[in-house]
Amino acid sequence: MREPHAFYSAVLDLSGATVLVLGAGAVAFQKLQGLPLGLGRVRIVAPQASSEVKAWVAKRPEADLQLRPFEATDLRACRLLFCCTPDAELNAYAARQAKALGAWVCQAAEPSQGDLRVPAVIQVAGLLLTLSTGGASPALAKALRQRLEKSFKGSD
Repeated sequence: MREPHAFYSAVLDLSGATVLVLGAGAVAFQKLQGLPLGLGRVRIVAPQASSEVKAWVAKRPEADLQLRPFEATDLRACRLLFCCTPDAELNAYAARQAKALGAWVCQAAEPSQGDLRVPAVIQVAGLLLTLSTGGASPALAKALRQRLEKSFKGSD
């Protein structure tokens, strides 16, 4: 019998940290959009990149897009890895390597294989609200976030 997850809500301070995003498609773009300003470096490694990812990189001076296959050395100094490729074996390999180095891992396609799940986030007037379903229903968390955002905008 599988043990239940022991989820603990936390807010990560990634000031000055290096974040590696493996993949550069729609899922990677979604993760990139949630990254805060103030990171030391955002490294994106993928053989190809979507136009959205390229445009995001062009606006963020700390971002570095490398159009090539992943190498284990990409994990040097990495504090957080987002596995966002459609290749499950590559994601699992990168996750194992990152965990061995002490980095946190977010597995987009297999949340249970990672260390963290990225919640839906609302930032309004210094308030940070997060919504999570523990990976069970990201669509529900997104819908609730959108509803709450409308509520906050209506109360201005």
